[in-house]
Amino acid sequence: MNNQIRIEAGYRVHINSIDMNGSLRRACGGIGFSLEEPKIKLVIERVTDEGTYSHEILRNITGVIKRKWGINGKYRIICTSSLYSHVGLGSETQLNFMIAKGLLALNNMNVSTYEIAKTLNLANTSGIGYGSFDGGGLIIDLGYPLRPGQKPFAEHSDIPPQVVMNYSAPKNWKVIIIIPNNVKSLSGKIENDFYEKITPVDMKDAQEICYDIFMGILPSMKENKFDNFLYYLSRMSELGTKRYELEINERITTEILNLLKEEFDFAGMSSLGPTCYAFFDEHERQVNLRHLSKKFPNCQVFVTNIRNRGVQIYG
Repeated sequence: MNNQIRIEAGYRVHINSIDMNGSLRRACGGIGFSLEEPKIKLVIERVTDEGTYSHEILRNITGVIKRKWGINGKYRIICTSSLYSHVGLGSETQLNFMIAKGLLALNNMNVSTYEIAKTLNLANTSGIGYGSFDGGGLIIDLGYPLRPGQKPFAEHSDIPPQVVMNYSAPKNWKVIIIIPNNVKSLSGKIENDFYEKITPVDMKDAQEICYDIFMGILPSMKENKFDNFLYYLSRMSELGTKRYELEINERITTEILNLLKEEFDFAGMSSLGPTCYAFFDEHERQVNLRHLSKKFPNCQVFVTNIRNRGVQIYG
């Protein structure tokens, strides 16, 4: 019997939601992508002595998972990478999936990612983290159907959304990630109250976002037309709830976005922030990580790729 598993998953960037109007029987949906760096690495081990955890959130998640599936025994769960929580990169979703997959595998229980999401009420508003875990790449989810009388955005879905695409990105399209130190995003009830306050957005925004995705971003990636890709990303980043998400962030996020736009022609913010991102074409220019780190002091800086694969499990 195998008593240890190592598991690795990428963080995700959430670019924008698709339909935050919700007047036509569906709501939410979204577009985002998985990251090669930073990534989350866990070691999950069955032990005979007292279970230990490198972070309290790992203990809390493990307790829920053990109860849901009736798993017994004690475990040591250690995060061997940096853990970036509440910065708009979807860490909690990834940790839930990773610990569930690890514990279930150690107990010879074969459960799909979809069933894990459904059992743990994960991805009940956005499927980007779910899609990132399962397949990586550029991810599009189709939102969820609204029940009769259901109030969009105030009441979440009871089933995970359908992920329609995990599209592999060109290797020469590099991603810059900037995470400000000591700045956190909204979460929990405060986050829910924020979205209830700013929704529904205008249906015209939802329609334009759909056009930008399916007639702009996807063809640009398929045809490897980097300038067109940035053009449609820029358009979409000013629509829907994104304008309000940008408004509530601290000044440092605005400063980072402005500096990135000056140098890379486009800058976006993941989810509710504060993490910012940009792209460049490696065939057209080179970017020095040391130079970027000096330009963005008091930040974690990464030059990476879209991760064109899902979770990796070893052991």
